[in-house]
Parts: sequence; C-alpha cells; structure tokens
Amino acid sequence: MKTLEESLRRLKTIVENISPENVKQTAQQLEGKQYYPLLLFPVEDFFYIGHSQMEKELRSLFADPKINADFRDKQSNLMLSHYELITRLRNNDPNAWDTIMELVEDD
Repeated sequence: MKTLEESLRRLKTIVENISPENVKQTAQQLEGKQYYPLLLFPVEDFFYIGHSQMEKELRSLFADPKINADFRDKQSNLMLSHYELITRLRNNDPNAWDTIMELVEDD
C-alpha cells in the first residue's frame, strides 16, 4: 500500500520550472487534441495544475476515509504519471508529445 509520503516524494522528483504562458499553451494544445488523462475520477483543471495544487489533491485523496486503499493507490499513481507527462509536455519534450499522439490516435 502506498502512503501519502511516498506520493509526495515522487511529486518532488517531477521538475516544474515552467512559465504560466507555457502551462496555458500546453493545456490549450491538449484540449484541442481532445485528450484527457485516464483517471479513476476527474481532477478539475488537471491541465493547468501545478506542484502545490497536485500536493493538495494528493493530500485530499489520502485524507478521504471513504476511498479504499486500492482505489487511492491507483488514482495517486495515475495522477502522478499524467502530471509527469504533462510537465514534460510543458518543457517541450518531443517524446512526451509522441506519447500523446499515440494515445489520441488509439482512441
């Protein structure tokens, strides 16, 4: 079972030093491609989320007693994986855009 501390450590490994303009541009590109990350339940404004917001989402997820451990683990893994991918997109990583294109084309 994953803990909040493990999730927060993983979050800290994701480097985010991106301008607000780049966040907005990336979000608009993803929305234009009609892409949305596969999550067990949606996270509001996920394309615009930053480190502090992601930390709040994780803390909320782990604090909710109605969410069982398996669901929480899967959701936190999905959130962090997609956040990492979106951060790579914001940094104009061409491999990240290739991943998005593969996902969009499969739909």
